[in-house]
Amino acid sequence: MGFLRKFIKIYFWLWFVWPFVRYFMPKFRVLGPVETLNYVIENKISCVRFGDGELGILRGSNGPGFQRKSEQLKESLQEVIDSNRRDLLVCIPRVFDLQSISSLTERSQKHWKAVLSKNILYIRRMNSKVLYGDALFTRSYIETKNEKLCDKVFGQIKQLCHGRSLVIIEGHSTRLGVGNDLLAQASEIKRILGPARNAYAKIDEILNVASSFPKDCLIIVALGPAAKPLALKLTQLGYQTVDLGHADVEYEWFLRKAPAKMPLPGKQVHEVHDRYSGTEKLDLSQYINEIVARID
Repeated sequence: MGFLRKFIKIYFWLWFVWPFVRYFMPKFRVLGPVETLNYVIENKISCVRFGDGELGILRGSNGPGFQRKSEQLKESLQEVIDSNRRDLLVCIPRVFDLQSISSLTERSQKHWKAVLSKNILYIRRMNSKVLYGDALFTRSYIETKNEKLCDKVFGQIKQLCHGRSLVIIEGHSTRLGVGNDLLAQASEIKRILGPARNAYAKIDEILNVASSFPKDCLIIVALGPAAKPLALKLTQLGYQTVDLGHADVEYEWFLRKAPAKMPLPGKQVHEVHDRYSGTEKLDLSQYINEIVARID
């Protein structure tokens, strides 16, 4: 049964659909990962990232396992992707520009070819005339194994946070930046902890707490599909909001030169079998002091 599921999920799309996708794929303008972060930093704007989980919800299928799908969430995601605001850069996987697929590892190429094949009918309805950022800038290591690219991308994330007062909105066990120096150049960090699962149900409560902070702070969101409508709402209120979901995990893998996705001490990693490996190797004292609100 496991082989059959894998065949249906990957190889059916690769063998029977992918050969025709290039004939039906619109031509998208997607910035590269470095250019995406440059654009956000230079223009001091927000950005929000759409990956395979959000595409699944938008086409009416399931999203990631930690977020229950709903018609309301689907409509909220569609509102974000249609927003066309100058102060919000919508990011999609750079593989929407088919020429960029070759920059990924062989394993990642198979994954994204299957994703594009499954979502081609929805993708054809998207606006291909606007400029998009690259949603994969937070996944620069495992997707490419390009260490020079990773140095640039993580360096830019550090530059984005340099001297800024950060408000991080994340799941209870995400712990973005804890145990590494990704956010070390920030002037201060405050954290709002949302639910680890089905965070969209609490979006109004999270927004109420986040909107109490000064407008000159930088809000970092790492909350799965719920981060997308939350980022739009915060941007509408005048906050610069950047969707950095998964960047911390990739940075940890990059520092460890991990050969594949692996569990991380004290952090929940949804894409590995052992999602949570405890806190025995992680100093949480500073992290605990940074928490200003918990929303369950």
